[in-house]
This record gives sequence, structure tokens and C-alpha cells, in this order.
Amino acid sequence: MLKRKIFYFVSPLLIAAAFISTIMPANAQTFGQNKVRYKHIKFKVLQTPHFEIYSYVKNDSLMKQFAQESEIWYDLHQQVFRDTFKKRNPIILYENHSDFQQTTALEGEISVGTGGVTEGMKNRVIMPILELNQQTRHVLGHELVHAFQYHSLIDGDSTNIENIGNL
Repeated sequence: MLKRKIFYFVSPLLIAAAFISTIMPANAQTFGQNKVRYKHIKFKVLQTPHFEIYSYVKNDSLMKQFAQESEIWYDLHQQVFRDTFKKRNPIILYENHSDFQQTTALEGEISVGTGGVTEGMKNRVIMPILELNQQTRHVLGHELVHAFQYHSLIDGDSTNIENIGNL
């Protein structure tokens, strides 16, 4: 009788543990599998008052427009978050989405639907130039929201009620 109660109690736990262990990906599954890079990219740095934009894009007018857009978004977000960057925030800009998917700045695969990423610990924005300027502008604004959020949490006084309310 006692063995039967133990069996009915332990067996569902073992089945659940076995099921959970099969659906959770392990880091060992991708260890040693580096991303394939099809070309060597030599980045240049464009500095604005609040950003360091790392890019290899040859179109200077497009880069100036992107730099202006990033500063416009900075001003808009600065008014909302009431926070300023003490040092320039890095932005890594790729010419197209396929180059962005090959980046070694991020671990793991980047799906086709990913427009950009903001890293929390390094507080840098990584994104491609998208097909339409409007899409690029939208993704840049979205990613800079995360940059401000991470900046408030990491560099700012995150226990301050004003900072918590702005997140």
C-alpha cells in the first residue's frame, strides 16, 4: 500500500522532470558553433553629442540622416525619462538585415522579424538599416527606449520613485 502511494506521487514528478528537461534548450547544444561571417566588415565611428555610431555604410548622407534621427529620438526620450547619458551610447548599424543576422555582437540566432536589439549590460543598440526610412526610424526610437530604461536601471538611482515610475 505504501509503495503504491509513493509510486503515484513520484512517477508524475519524474515524468514532468523528463518532459521539462527535453523542452528547455541547453547552452551545450550550440557551444562551439560560431556564426558564419561571409565578409569582413570594417567599421567606422561617427560621433554625435550622445552616440557613437559604428557602421560601414558608405552613403554619407544616409549616415548623417541616421545621426540626426538618433539625436531627435534622444531629445524626445530625454523629456519623457528626464535622464541624460553621461557618456556616448554605442549604436552598431548594419547596412542590411542579412549582415545584421551575422553579427557576433549577439549570441544566438536573429530571426527575420527582429528589427533591432538593445543589450542591457553593455547598453548598446544593434540594428540594421531597414528597407524603408520610416521602419528604420521606428525601430531606432523603440530601441532607444530600451537604452534609456537600461541606463536608468544601471547608472541611475533605480530606487528613486521617479525612475521606477518612468519605466
